[in-house]
Amino acid sequence: MTYWVAMIDRRREELAVHYLQEIANYEVYVPRVREARNGHQRIVPLFPSYVFVAVAERGWWQARWSPGVVRLVLSGDTPALLSDAVVAELRARERNGLIVLPPPRLQPLAPRFKSGAWVRIADGPLSGFVGLVQDMKPRQRVEILLASLGRVELAAAAVERA
Repeated sequence: MTYWVAMIDRRREELAVHYLQEIANYEVYVPRVREARNGHQRIVPLFPSYVFVAVAERGWWQARWSPGVVRLVLSGDTPALLSDAVVAELRARERNGLIVLPPPRLQPLAPRFKSGAWVRIADGPLSGFVGLVQDMKPRQRVEILLASLGRVELAAAAVERA
């Protein structure tokens, strides 16, 4: 099955997913991870503000104008198709409905990447993608701008200089 990538309003994620699944009858995939912060664990989307919507025969127009959907990631005038291999890789990493990420590698405390640097994703389902560093985040995470997905946040250990 092939997917589109929909950017959703972070404050309206539940509404967007509910509408796409229950009202518009699209299959929606939201990969989630368990995140530990300040001694507490919570479940959060792996790609905040993004969901994967299965390509449907009736087209993409209804998905684009669904409540909570900001836009579909486009390739020209039509939605960009996400490779089946990316979704399959994510689903293969799931255990009990949550993505299991590889353990973090120890990194030096100094930032590894400066804003504007070109980097290549070296590990995980998005490996091979090239993008620009937007910002370094706490807990050894880096925010990257990708042409196909927009802004994503990954572990700094999964990224190398391009």
